[in-house]
This record gives sequence, structure tokens and C-alpha cells, in this order.
Amino acid sequence: MKNNVILTKPELAAIRVNPLLDAKHQLKGIIIPISEKDKLLRPSAAQEIYICMSKLTYTPIHECSFDELRDLSAPVIQKVHQELLGKGLYLSYRNEQCVTPDLMIHEYQDRLELVSVDVKNGNISVKQVYQK
Repeated sequence: MKNNVILTKPELAAIRVNPLLDAKHQLKGIIIPISEKDKLLRPSAAQEIYICMSKLTYTPIHECSFDELRDLSAPVIQKVHQELLGKGLYLSYRNEQCVTPDLMIHEYQDRLELVSVDVKNGNISVKQVYQK
């Protein structure tokens, strides 16, 4: 696999672990195949893996900035977004066209609808349709 992490001690040189990269291709972790686990249980292997892991660019989620969280979650959000739209479902959100509290956008695969939601009974009325 491209970008394999190779352990440097001679007795571990044959063991390959695969990198886990983020969207910016920064190393975030290593993937150790189950078939290699017995080789990695020795103390010398554990020490080398610990050293390798300590050099990762991983930041705990509670220490990430808003921009880092957005960048990390963007690919997942985009994938889910496309899956939902592909199933004929819609996404609801507010934008600059929602000038009153009752207005929302319903986004479908082929169109956007500006809708009004009646909070008393839940009725939805379409105010305007925009083709994508």
C-alpha cells in the first residue's frame, strides 16, 4: 500500500503497518493488520509503535479548533449529504433567504424549496422553488 509506515528495528523490518491519513494527507494513526498482531506483542515492537504513535499529528477532538473540526468532518458530511439526496430525501436548513423564523430551505437533489413551517400544526407550505 502507498505510504506504508515501516518500523525501523531490524527484527521488525518485515512488519508493515498502514497509515491512516486525514483529508489533508496528514498521518493521524496507523492500521495494524490482525495477521501482524502476534509479531507486535513483543516489548521491542510495542516500544517502536509507541514512538511512531507519539509522532502523529493527531489532536484530540476536544482540543481541535472550529476550522479543524470542519475540515475533519467535511468529507463525511458531504458523503452523507449525497447519500440522503440520492435516496430522494431532503435536507433542511436556514440561510439568508429565511428572513422570518418560520422560513426554511428544503434541499432536494434537483431543487431547493423555500418553505414556511406553521409551528402550531406543523403544516408546510412551499413559498418558492429554485432549480439547481
